[in-house]
Amino acid sequence: MGIVPATSRSRSIDAALWGATFLSAGLTLYLSLGPVPPGAGAFPNSDKVWHALFYAVTSFLFLLAAVWRPGRGAGPFPRAGLVGIAVILLAGGAVELLQGVMTEYREPELWDWIAELLGVTVALGALALLRRLTEAPS
Repeated sequence: MGIVPATSRSRSIDAALWGATFLSAGLTLYLSLGPVPPGAGAFPNSDKVWHALFYAVTSFLFLLAAVWRPGRGAGPFPRAGLVGIAVILLAGGAVELLQGVMTEYREPELWDWIAELLGVTVALGALALLRRLTEAPS
């Protein structure tokens, strides 16, 4: 898809995506370092599901805001997808390590980070699928 001129609507969508990205990242950080959320142990390995879900949502929002989205095409950082995902994963690893230092009731877990890796992988796959479904064939 070629360059699409920015409209007021397009800029509003981009601003909303960036806002949602930062809100999701902030909520993820709060839930990772704050008090254990209610329902965290609702079923076996439910915390891993939450890790994967929050990292998938945050990563997908970032990819839509920065890299590509339907109706706009390339974003302001079209080549930053993998770098952004790497930063998100490194931040997730750092948060896991901080849990052991900053909280009395949490411990760093490799499986949490693996769930986060799964979440960002889902986000990358969802973006690839969305692009395939919405972009016109060449």
